[in-house]
Amino acid sequence: MKERVFQPIGIQNFGWDLQGGAGHIGPHTNAHSGLRLSARDFARLGYLMAHHGVWEGKQIVPGWWIDLATRSSQELNRNYGYTFWVNTAGGQWPAAPKDAFAFQGYGSNRCYVVPSLDLVVVRLGYAPPVWTENSLLGGVVHAIVDSSGTRR
Repeated sequence: MKERVFQPIGIQNFGWDLQGGAGHIGPHTNAHSGLRLSARDFARLGYLMAHHGVWEGKQIVPGWWIDLATRSSQELNRNYGYTFWVNTAGGQWPAAPKDAFAFQGYGSNRCYVVPSLDLVVVRLGYAPPVWTENSLLGGVVHAIVDSSGTRR
């Protein structure tokens, strides 16, 4: 990740929790959790995703994977893709376009991405663990798009 993604998009300071070690198998990173980033660097990842994996004209992450990962992946929970929460069915964030998706991390850490609006919204925080996400994302969308769907 450092060589192929983080360095090309300018992420320099990050941390990843290690598991194992001390006589056990490891230490290894846990690829689906434990990544620590600043809000700015989290937004860089969101921007990369919003632009189908392209950064400064270079394909960093395959666009086909982003398309697949950021849409509903199952019937059991239509709001989940492959490691991303998605709005494909329009129920996750009713005030946002259906192409919206998010990295949802520990506590209330979020990086919302709305490619159709070229929008990335980052929120970092440990609390409250339950909060009204729709008021944040919906408020931002409402600030840039009027009721007819036209950008302000």
